[in-house]
Amino acid sequence: MLMGWYADEGTQTTPSVTQLEYDTTTNDIKLNNAYLVNYSDSSSYNVRIYIRGNTASHLFSLKLFKYSASIPSISGYGYSEGTGKYYLFKVVDTEGTKYFCIPSDATEDSLKAMNDAGDATPPALCADLATGLPTNYNIDGSESPTTISKFTGTGSSKIELTWH
Repeated sequence: MLMGWYADEGTQTTPSVTQLEYDTTTNDIKLNNAYLVNYSDSSSYNVRIYIRGNTASHLFSLKLFKYSASIPSISGYGYSEGTGKYYLFKVVDTEGTKYFCIPSDATEDSLKAMNDAGDATPPALCADLATGLPTNYNIDGSESPTTISKFTGTGSSKIELTWH
């Protein structure tokens, strides 16, 4: 499925395109999204999100990149469910790099109780997941839509969704 939308409201213009794939034979799923939030005062930011996984094994990877003054990125790899399974998040921003190891059976309350400082290296319970983290970010914004001209507004997008 390929879906696009364009919102123009007040001082904000937001074009977006999303590509979804699901293979019913292999249970592989992919979500690829790009959007731009543009304000009339010339400030803006854009986001790219790529999720890839398998609904049978519950093993997923995530790559999220926000291009703006703060340039944070989040990558993740691990299991979305399963007792004794974990999901590893890596957050990179202007403050440095930090890791979060989250049990796949975490509850809202256990997530609220987490230390938001993170760890400087992958915690022991998630160390084996670190090799699966997506790493190919272009921090110059070249992988995300930096201007409205990247969207045609005619029902199709010129954004090339190629993250893997």
